[in-house]
Amino acid sequence: MDPLVLTARRTSAINVTRPSILAPSHQPVAAQTSPTGAAQGPGTERVCDVIFESRSWSNFEVVANPLLRFLCCGKNKPRGWLRLDENEYTKCKKDGKGIKKGDMMSHLCERENNKLVMIKTELDRLAAQLVEWPKPFQPISDLCHAYGVSRSKVTGIIKRHLRNNCTVIRKKRSDASQTIFNSTAKRNLTYTPFD
Repeated sequence: MDPLVLTARRTSAINVTRPSILAPSHQPVAAQTSPTGAAQGPGTERVCDVIFESRSWSNFEVVANPLLRFLCCGKNKPRGWLRLDENEYTKCKKDGKGIKKGDMMSHLCERENNKLVMIKTELDRLAAQLVEWPKPFQPISDLCHAYGVSRSKVTGIIKRHLRNNCTVIRKKRSDASQTIFNSTAKRNLTYTPFD
């Protein structure tokens, strides 16, 4: 049994020495963990939960930011580990050169784009708060490794997000799913050599 539990129940304890409030047993759980070690590794938490925790984090806390710890823990995992853990990636529909059916496609789906933008936005917010990143953390490189993309791809996704009025929805053709068989406009359309 825990000695603190027993001492709390004793009523006639004259000789009992109570631990100091500054003792390690009285410190919050977050302060007992090392600044670089995460309490939970990647795969045990969802990215949205980690971002939510990160937004409530303060510079004055002893423990490093949850998002930085989350991304740092994935360094030893294979490239694209976050896409695999979240299991929202687009799968290949047919076999190709070096690719098997059901493997992860290289382009990101809408949900992955949205999450990548949310993570990058949170990292930018943290960068404004901190003078420099804490020593073991390299969040931009860790983010690129987590999604298995290059820095230029991340920058391109952010630019596209801003160009599309802060949405990640892909463009759709105005004549999508219209053929000459089900649309009179397509039937009456005149094709020229310049189309």
